[in-house]
Amino acid sequence: MRGSLAGAFLIPPIGLAGVVIGLFMRRTHPGIDPSSAFPTFVLEYVPAWLGGVVLASLFIAVLGTGSGLALGIGVILSKDFYALRRGKRGEKPKDKDVLLFSRISIALVLALAAAFSTSNIKSLILQWSFLSMGLRGAAILAPLIGALFLKGRIGKRWALVSMVAGPVAMILWKGLFPRGLDPLVPGVGISFGLMALGYFAGLKIKPRNPSL
Repeated sequence: MRGSLAGAFLIPPIGLAGVVIGLFMRRTHPGIDPSSAFPTFVLEYVPAWLGGVVLASLFIAVLGTGSGLALGIGVILSKDFYALRRGKRGEKPKDKDVLLFSRISIALVLALAAAFSTSNIKSLILQWSFLSMGLRGAAILAPLIGALFLKGRIGKRWALVSMVAGPVAMILWKGLFPRGLDPLVPGVGISFGLMALGYFAGLKIKPRNPSL
């Protein structure tokens, strides 16, 4: 709770400082690449010792965020897919095999991320940040609400289809209508629509008990 409150108080002044720095760099360096605006500000307008601390902190934050996400994906692929699938076939995977699969998954994820980022090196960072948050929202929001408030009334297959269809709809909408409606709207809408279909399909199969 204390960490959440501290973060809530720290985020507004940090965000305001970022806006001020961005406006300053846009006025003084109008042709600068947005992704290099903050590092350039630190190198040119901040004392050397403080600039080193800031850049080191920025590097650690980027490295820690990327490694944490890659590790999470590797654990999901190795534990929830590789080990689980082998367990359903009656095979008990060895720990070293699961570890090897996790390491290979992490290496592949980092390689794909590096290839993707280098091919979009001139794009805005916030654009992809908003898209990533939208993908997570389209995949999780509707199934999470269903699990909390409609427990046992929607089949898991509907939830899985909703989790896949929402992000796919977002990506397709972004590619087909790049300047149209925010892709989060159709993504979340389709996800909720599929969950609603699953709920009504469950009502037809098994009538709701009025005593519950």
